[in-house]
Amino acid sequence: MTTDAWFRKLWSDAQCYGLIADERSIASPTVESALWREAVAATAPRDSQSGAVATAALATLMQEAFALEHRYASANSANSAAGATHATDGSINGKLYDDAKRFFVSRLSRGNTISSLMLPALIARYSAKLHSLLPTSPGRILLTPSFAPIASELGAFAALSAAAERAAGPRFAPFHRIDLPESNALPHPRRAEYVNEREEREAVIAAARRYVESDNARSATIVVPSLSSQRELWRRALSESGVAFNLSLGRTLGSFSDTAVMLNVVAASSGEPLDIELTAQSLRHPRWALSDAQRRAVAIGEVELLSRGKKFATVDDFSQFIGVPNAPRQDPNERLTRREWLANWALSIKRLTAAHQPVDSATFQLRAAISELGTLWCELDDWMPALTATDANAEWRDQLNRTTFQPEDSGASIEVVGLLESAGTINDALWITGLTDAALPERSRLNPFLSAAWQRRENIGLASIAECGARAERLWRGWCAHSQTLTVSAAASKDGQTLLASPLISALSAEAMSASLFTPTPMIPIVDELDPSPLSARSKLNASGLEAQAKCPRRGWALGRLRANLWPERYDGLSPLIKGNLLHNVAELLGRDRMAAQDEGATLDPAQQLQRLPEHIDTAISHWRKETLDVPRDVWLVERERLLVLFEKFIELEASREPFFLEAVEHKAEHDILGHTLQLRVDRVERLSDDSLAIIDFKSGVSKRPGLSDERLSSPQLPLYALAMQVARSEDAVSCVSYAQINEEGVQYIGIADDERPQAAFRSSRQSIVFDELKQRWPHQLAALVEEFRSGAAPVAPLAGDQTCQRCGFERLCRVQLRALEDADP
Repeated sequence: MTTDAWFRKLWSDAQCYGLIADERSIASPTVESALWREAVAATAPRDSQSGAVATAALATLMQEAFALEHRYASANSANSAAGATHATDGSINGKLYDDAKRFFVSRLSRGNTISSLMLPALIARYSAKLHSLLPTSPGRILLTPSFAPIASELGAFAALSAAAERAAGPRFAPFHRIDLPESNALPHPRRAEYVNEREEREAVIAAARRYVESDNARSATIVVPSLSSQRELWRRALSESGVAFNLSLGRTLGSFSDTAVMLNVVAASSGEPLDIELTAQSLRHPRWALSDAQRRAVAIGEVELLSRGKKFATVDDFSQFIGVPNAPRQDPNERLTRREWLANWALSIKRLTAAHQPVDSATFQLRAAISELGTLWCELDDWMPALTATDANAEWRDQLNRTTFQPEDSGASIEVVGLLESAGTINDALWITGLTDAALPERSRLNPFLSAAWQRRENIGLASIAECGARAERLWRGWCAHSQTLTVSAAASKDGQTLLASPLISALSAEAMSASLFTPTPMIPIVDELDPSPLSARSKLNASGLEAQAKCPRRGWALGRLRANLWPERYDGLSPLIKGNLLHNVAELLGRDRMAAQDEGATLDPAQQLQRLPEHIDTAISHWRKETLDVPRDVWLVERERLLVLFEKFIELEASREPFFLEAVEHKAEHDILGHTLQLRVDRVERLSDDSLAIIDFKSGVSKRPGLSDERLSSPQLPLYALAMQVARSEDAVSCVSYAQINEEGVQYIGIADDERPQAAFRSSRQSIVFDELKQRWPHQLAALVEEFRSGAAPVAPLAGDQTCQRCGFERLCRVQLRALEDADP
């Protein structure tokens, strides 16, 4: 993770935890890069540019100069974005940079948005607000950067620490320090030497394979400094090894054929004529799922158009051959926003796509990445003017061609990455190959837009040999700290020339591969098992919060007392939350049908319910489609079919039960425990034939057992509902509680019922405890959980071990993964 990316996340975390109250957003890298390119185009002399490539190169160098100037020239200045004028030397380059910088900052400020480069000074400025906010924050917040912070960042953290100490004592650690010894006394990783790069490559792959096959490591990571030029060699060698691998592609979104044909067809759909052969070839691509007859029609149309003497064509020229309607005529000079262009292109793609076509995982991820980039691209509308079709196509193509993409492959046991991709990641087994003096440290260079004398005098950036060495040292320390097993290697020669090992490992002697494994340096332990601060108005406790407290007190504390929000997660398709909401919506509508029939003295038979089912599913989907506009139509169609199948099984299951009266759906209730009033919403309340009540909760997830009889109540939701109904209706006995599980694993009731009542549908096959005994235990168990929450107990105690931690999302508040490394240290 780069320093800028880390600061962006720090700023977001600070807002999440309530430490910084600032409503301005941070300009995304896509926006910053586009603004710098616009600044170059607006300020650079015409004769200094040779097209888009030259503009991109100039913009990249200016963006780097802006970062260097901020970090070094403005480290002690509150106006970090303004920069220091002495960083330039008045040369042609310096004047060009100053003009572009003014243009860039002016555009940025119009959107009331801050750049990530301005964050250190802003954090220092807002640290004064921590006086009143910190007492309600967690006992300690630890921030773990991938690289050691530089001077301006340390200043920002010093301000945070000082404010925290004044507010509530030493509660804030500026970053999670790793107590490493001096560089010459670092724990010794293993080092191997090979005659040449081929021998090194084959040996590294063989060693990685032994690691994963012998269960010494769940996965192995291989770092290749020159991966961009050696990617094909590694791909071939990995393929021959027969082991599952994931090789960093180093490709952009625009380099994939699926994207290329989309860009061609989008351009040709916007009225921009393309070469006929190119248009026809793009239309025949499998991406559009055209039938064989339609693809033949495209070929026929190509021949016919060429015979008329045409050289260029749009998609409309082929529409008559493949049987799709023409697009509305577009004025070539009309200017639309980027958001409007994306909407138009989406309609063009939808018009052309003949049928739903299942795609592999990589293609699905590719299209999701394109959709996500489109969202970022639309942010430019806040700073940049509307575009014509030609300009919009060119800018969108440029965005795709400059955005790298790597599909995830969770099944790969060996990961091959480049040098910087390995920074800050935790690895089971890490092997750094090709670690010669040419690979690390980096070669020093000057930024042409800043004063060369100033860069040398102040040891700025990569102009400084010391800075290059420091960056290499930070990488090295990160590898040592985050790897259970670390091996480094270098070839002795290449093309007949002798290679020297990197200074980082030159002091290490080459050891046999049976040498002792590297043991990571342990982290500083965190002691914050109890938060004694009084409950505030921000504290929150409900059924889901109580369940979080039961499964791990640290998670319950984070959700309920700290009110921390999970980092947003993007799903390719529908998220589990939306799927769960859809299920509850459909179940509610079916229940209301039954209650309406009951009011009229009638009953609904399964056939009537099945007849109404498609309408209810469409109603639920229609609501959630408005909330998730970026989900393709085909995904909703698949979800509709899935819900139809599942609820048909549920209606059949419900019909097999004894007759019952449905009293309420989505019933709101309250229950008081130790002075805490919990707001509840019960999915279903049913009155059974013996006049007792059944409490039903719908679940879309998989549950092997209800967890209602555990010593520590792992699933307090149903017991809480049962007690609330028992108190509210003292004359009515609750005879059973059950989950209605509806998913691909099964449609069934999973619960527990009174032995004295014949509620076979709700009785667990493993029920071995009397229901009345459980109802007597539940109040004490629930009260114990509420008391934990009220007292601020927050130990890291996952009820189901790793299984609980995998679904938590708050790992950074307990460092459970790093603590596992410490526990494994003999």
